[in-house]
Amino acid sequence: RHHKLNSDGTLVISNPALSEAGTYRCLGRNAAGMVERTVTLMPGHKPEINNRYNSPVSIMNGQSLHLHCLSNTDSVHLAWTLPSGMVLNRPQRAGRYAVLPNGTLSIQQAAVHDRGSYTCRASNEYGSSLLTVPVIIIAYPPRVTSGPVPATYAKRGVAVQLNCLAIDRTRLIGSLIIQNPTIRDAGLYRCTARNVVGVDSKITKLS
Repeated sequence: RHHKLNSDGTLVISNPALSEAGTYRCLGRNAAGMVERTVTLMPGHKPEINNRYNSPVSIMNGQSLHLHCLSNTDSVHLAWTLPSGMVLNRPQRAGRYAVLPNGTLSIQQAAVHDRGSYTCRASNEYGSSLLTVPVIIIAYPPRVTSGPVPATYAKRGVAVQLNCLAIDRTRLIGSLIIQNPTIRDAGLYRCTARNVVGVDSKITKLS
């Protein structure tokens, strides 16, 4: 049986079922009188995670990422496991990563190496629940769309401007101005656009 009454008056319920929840009354009696105490046994539940992600979360490289993991149970231990294997408990901050008091994982300036699966674990004395969220970081290699012409000719004492236009997810403009060019300024000049995904460049020869 599940119930055992020890000699000291302790009632032990092994592997209690939902049907055994309720109020239990302990009654003590002797020649001097009677004393009574009631104890309510309530069923315990492992925490449930309210959030659901039906598809991978996609953000642009450099944006902030927020993943929510809210539980409907109090006194829950909550932790996030990152794709790198790092575990962050609530609340905790480590560099660009933070687990907020409400269980949300916040990542500032997400980069390509932040892609992968993030797992939230909510646990209490009755068990644990898991939420796994795949994250995709979208990034484009830069491309120099308008660079200086292959050959640039300068006149002594006349300023020279070398323009360069590149794009990745934003439009980047860079200009090099040589105020008073001399023979020592002659040579090759390279405009380079670089990000975590790739690199592109264009060269001009200044004569």
